[in-house]
Amino acid sequence: MTVFPYGPDLFEGHLLTGAYSDIPAGATQALRRLLDDDELAAKFSSEQRRRAVEGFGKDGVAAAWREYLGSP
Repeated sequence: MTVFPYGPDLFEGHLLTGAYSDIPAGATQALRRLLDDDELAAKFSSEQRRRAVEGFGKDGVAAAWREYLGSP
């Protein structure tokens, strides 16, 4: 994301996860916790899915477009 000076501002993948670190050691530690704890990974996965459906699911996206277009 460094092709343009504003490139990093375009990338929001890390914000979508809700759990990220700009520090490599922190990211490694978080990943290690998920890999070592199946129950924690399942909870994290379930929450990620809920957030993805909320933000990108058909109902949410349709409502956003209706609001944007001013449609009933």
